[in-house]
This record gives sequence, C-alpha cells and structure tokens, in this order.
Amino acid sequence: MNRGLFLIISSLALAALLPVPDAEAVDIGFSSIGTIRGRVEELDEKVLKEKERSEREKREREEEALEIRDLEVTTTSEEAVVSWRTEIESMSRIRYGLTPDYGNLKASTEDRLNHSFTLTGLQGGTTYYYKAVSFTGERESSRTGFFLTEE
Repeated sequence: MNRGLFLIISSLALAALLPVPDAEAVDIGFSSIGTIRGRVEELDEKVLKEKERSEREKREREEEALEIRDLEVTTTSEEAVVSWRTEIESMSRIRYGLTPDYGNLKASTEDRLNHSFTLTGLQGGTTYYYKAVSFTGERESSRTGFFLTEE
C-alpha cells in the first residue's frame, strides 16, 4: 500500500474514534496527524492522572479503614484486656511493659475486625505502657497509651 494512502486511511480511522477539538483536524493532511497525535497524548495524560488519583483515593480509604477505633483497656490487679476494632480485616499485635520500650509482645496472625489481647501476670498498682498495632501485608496503624492496674 502507498505510504501516503496509508497515512490518510490511518488519519481517518483515528479521527473517527477520537473527538476532535477543532475544525482544523478535519483536514486529511500531515497537520491533522499532528493534531490527532496531540489529542491521543492529551487523552493518555488524562487517563494516567485519573488512574493515579483513583489509586491514591483507594490507599486513603484503606488507611482510614485500618485505623484503630474504640480502643478500650480494662484492668484488674493481675491482668488487663486491651481491645479495639478496625473497619477492614487485619492482623494485630500489642507490645507492653513497665517502660515505653515495652519489652513484651503478643500477636495474632488471624485477620479480624475486632482485636483483643489479655495481658496476664501483671503487678497490682503498676503503670504499664502499650502499643496496639493492626496491620495488613502493606499497611499498619498503631496507637500508644498506658494503664494502671488495680491495687
């Protein structure tokens, strides 16, 4: 096929598929190919920006859903129960101890919405520090705090 004829047919095919922003693109010359090429590049850029925006919004929704909510600590003289919930299923762990360096760890590898750990063998009338963590394969959310066991 003649190269000139191929370009004209290609231009017509692309022009039929893409909305034309101005009347200049109706010409079947080399300038219309440039106009079509520019329009394709513009559409590619819009699609890429929309995809990036969509992925960013998805990450933000997942991070918000993983956020630790309704964290509660109940204590006796020898134990504490730390519980919380997330809006998406996740694994969890808790670090706790007599200092903010913690020292103790309990973990669950089960995906769940409601998380709870019973911390046993504690001393009465003592302050304990903790860090509650919910996590998926890619993200994690945590909250820190402290509690005082009963006398």
